[in-house]
Amino acid sequence: MGINVLPIPSSLDELKNIEKLDIYLAIGCNKKRKHYWEILSKDGFCTPNLISLSAIIDPSVKLGEANVICSNAFIGPCAQLGHNNLINTGSIIEHEARIGSHSHLAPRSVLAGRSKIHDSCFIGAGATIIDYLDVCSHTTLGAGATLIKSVSKSAQTLVGVPARSISKKT
Repeated sequence: MGINVLPIPSSLDELKNIEKLDIYLAIGCNKKRKHYWEILSKDGFCTPNLISLSAIIDPSVKLGEANVICSNAFIGPCAQLGHNNLINTGSIIEHEARIGSHSHLAPRSVLAGRSKIHDSCFIGAGATIIDYLDVCSHTTLGAGATLIKSVSKSAQTLVGVPARSISKKT
């Protein structure tokens, strides 16, 4: 597609001499993506947002840096995204919704209006979070699940319709 894709070298020193270098972290694993983003940020590398031309983003949206927003994603009015999130193909983030940092919304996931996802969450393919909910950090919502209640305990995995906790991550 005309873009150089390079593995992250063992030493970032060799990248420091490249003029006008932007680095995009399109890594599906939240933990790995966060790890590399922290290293790059600490070393002063430029990690701008990477936004598909087919994504629809309302002008009032507030974006941090290093977010990857894929094809046909929609981000509605007054939504907010922190840093280093992966918003996958066809995902919907409705009006006034908020996402912390280092989270991944898988393809066709939906975050309804005024809901909030804290840091390092994974929302599975086709999963839905209804409006006005709060989702604690490190939550995993399985593919196709529908969340109808806020998640107040960190590091849970929820599946089904309606979504129910199946385990606590260690």
